[in-house]
Amino acid sequence: MLLLAGPLLLYLSAAMLFPATGTEPLDEHLMSRRRPFFVLMSAYMVYSVLFTWLLMGRNFPLVTTSLRALVLAAFIILACTTRRSIHLTIALAILALHLWFTYSYSFMVTATPWKLS
Repeated sequence: MLLLAGPLLLYLSAAMLFPATGTEPLDEHLMSRRRPFFVLMSAYMVYSVLFTWLLMGRNFPLVTTSLRALVLAAFIILACTTRRSIHLTIALAILALHLWFTYSYSFMVTATPWKLS
């Protein structure tokens, strides 16, 4: 069940994000469904910690743990607010963090995030 929980959470998040019909603008649809979407994304962040801890048995380095906690806090803020400027700012910050994390760890052949610290 633990192996299937991650893809299931991502699938449910995607199902929340896209409307069944094209009658409603996408930004209004996101704002109307933001709470379940960001709750599912928060659950995915918690799942990623549990997956690493239970199945891989690794210690949590400070960088990875800090990034996960920061993104989890951002998802909680996004679930609570309707201000589009906050949504845009946090989305750009998460995109920048994702790009930095991908760039930092993609070019290291033998390194994994839990072995770096």
